[in-house]
Amino acid sequence: MIGGILVPLVALGFVCVLATAMVMLGLDRGFSGGYELELVLLISSITVGLAYVDKNKKIFNFIPKPE
Repeated sequence: MIGGILVPLVALGFVCVLATAMVMLGLDRGFSGGYELELVLLISSITVGLAYVDKNKKIFNFIPKPE
């Protein structure tokens, strides 16, 4: 992840791990104290993965492209 080349693949791995953790460990305990942290991390991993899918169409474009 240092160079940013494998960011979408690492984010996909995080999504898989967090979804499994939510299903196997957190759903029986409810939202509070159960799976709220995993849900936040899952959403942020999906966002990071989608932001790097296409370099020309970023979701978050902090520096506008010169026209």
